[in-house]
Amino acid sequence: MPKTLRLTAALCALAMAVLFSAASADAYFGEIVHTISRSPEVNRWWGGVCWKDGYLYEILVRCSFFRQRNPRTGATVAYLDFDVPWDEPYAYGISWDSKRNCWWILDAKEAICQVPAGGGAVISYFTSPHRAGAYYDPKIDRLWVTNQVNNRIYRYTVDGEREATISVEVPGAGGIVRVGDKFWVTITNTDDGDWPMVYELNLDGSKTGRYFVLPHETGYYWNLGGITFDGRYLWVEGGIGNDIYQVDIGYGSDPDPDPTPPPSSLGAEIIDYDGDGLSEPAVYRP
Repeated sequence: MPKTLRLTAALCALAMAVLFSAASADAYFGEIVHTISRSPEVNRWWGGVCWKDGYLYEILVRCSFFRQRNPRTGATVAYLDFDVPWDEPYAYGISWDSKRNCWWILDAKEAICQVPAGGGAVISYFTSPHRAGAYYDPKIDRLWVTNQVNNRIYRYTVDGEREATISVEVPGAGGIVRVGDKFWVTITNTDDGDWPMVYELNLDGSKTGRYFVLPHETGYYWNLGGITFDGRYLWVEGGIGNDIYQVDIGYGSDPDPDPTPPPSSLGAEIIDYDGDGLSEPAVYRP
């Protein structure tokens, strides 16, 4: 074999070894250990999931209810209805507030709605631009809300006051959850052919270098939905044509210390990024 060809072959082999080594390391932090199917409304492109007291709660776009589901079998245990103060629900995210014994549901009108534990009429809501995911953080009694268009994470009080704006290093941040001193976020607006990624971020929005990829046979990758943490595993809503995935990210049981606060320089930055006048969130009280 000519020297040039031998050198080319050697370089290709080295490059492939590096790629496979990196892929193996990433796969270690994102091993799918269990799946359950999405609810029968599988034509709903978007959905949210939330872990609470040993059950998985699932909500889907344009549904005025959410389901309590057995995480092992996927069986529906109960339905909980909710009512929004506008014509049509467009819910696609859900998080549990253990302090107020209520749910926070992402809905139309760029709204994050407070809903009673047993379902029913919205108690209150506030707005956040281009909201795509929300997580109630019980350690600090705050809500983390993503902006999928401007690649932001906001920190809100439960009254809708924005306290922090964090720029993130990934496009189209969607579902969000905090695990220890890190965020995990799903990616919502990739194109057909892109991989459906879930990234680990530092609390300042920078990537840690850890991520995993969900199954991607269907092509609808941009609409990964919500993400939740059960004390050991992540659960990710895979979007239309996919399942709900339980993912081992290498943590032991209950690795949830008090979080490191975001950089103080971000705390006072409130900007109307999209020019829609929503930089100061509107708060609704019936």
